[in-house]
Amino acid sequence: MKTTSRKIVISLAMVLVLLLTACSGNNSSSNTSTGSTAPDPTKKDLVEIKLGYQKGMPLLSLLKEKSNLAERLEAEGFKISWNEFAAPPAMLEAMVDGGIVFGGGGATGSIYAQQAGRSFVRIGAQTGVSGGSSIIVRGDSGIQSVKDLKGKKVVVSKGTTQHYMLVRALEKEGLSVNDIQLQFIQPAEAFSAFGSKNFDAWAIWDPFTAEAEASFDARVIADNTSVFGDKAPLEGENLYYAERKFANEHPHAIKIILDELGIVGKWANENTDEAAKILANLYSSNVDILKVVEERGGTREILPMSEVTIEPLQNISDFFYEQGVIPEKLNASDENFNWVLK
Repeated sequence: MKTTSRKIVISLAMVLVLLLTACSGNNSSSNTSTGSTAPDPTKKDLVEIKLGYQKGMPLLSLLKEKSNLAERLEAEGFKISWNEFAAPPAMLEAMVDGGIVFGGGGATGSIYAQQAGRSFVRIGAQTGVSGGSSIIVRGDSGIQSVKDLKGKKVVVSKGTTQHYMLVRALEKEGLSVNDIQLQFIQPAEAFSAFGSKNFDAWAIWDPFTAEAEASFDARVIADNTSVFGDKAPLEGENLYYAERKFANEHPHAIKIILDELGIVGKWANENTDEAAKILANLYSSNVDILKVVEERGGTREILPMSEVTIEPLQNISDFFYEQGVIPEKLNASDENFNWVLK
């Protein structure tokens, strides 16, 4: 009996071991299966960054619609979202830690932002448009030159590059703002007033110049080239901006953005018809007008911040101070507001 009992105990023990082994095997199989579907702990989620654009800068819109920027930044760990702004001041105001990290606009916006101590840096300059930044009159006007503006009503948007161009154009003819009836009106309002003959001349930029040419047979009596000569592309430059902390922490991402801007600019120069179609669709505008804008868009070369690109900004800043547009003199070359890839 003892022998039989011992055999039974041994048999039960062996069965128990087999059952435990089987259970252990099932658990191991289950763990392996779960492991194959679990997230890879070495793969981090993409960090979303916000980019700003405005319709007044076609190259930014083309960067958004026709570039490899999203793919290239994804490889750096970022996913992008685009945010539209009406003008550079609002865009630069949004450049705070956690806000937008990139945008662009006319150079003058950065003058006001620097005086306000915004958290931004200038990261690059785009050579500007010469033909589209102009002083125009209606087709039936008797005004033939800048000299004929004496005593006339002239409109411009205050504190813009065109404000600066207008005064310099007058100076070349021995005139000043005291010799004209200067009025400050924003472009949208000025466009309809121009057609209604409420004033005589308008210092303005594309696409408003092209729209006025098409709608009112407007004539150009001066532009960036006639006023500034060889310096025209830089005197009419647009600037690109980044949030200061982001630029310092992610210089390679900034380099990618500037690189893609250069690629898209070159493409637009070589494919003006296709670029105009893309922009016309985005802006719900006339494709023929935007074709004119694109054809005189200049080289759209992207340059780093340097003495060459900062000098025109300093000139405008000094002018604004002299005209009382800004309360204090500004050092446009302040390294806290200019970023150069090292």
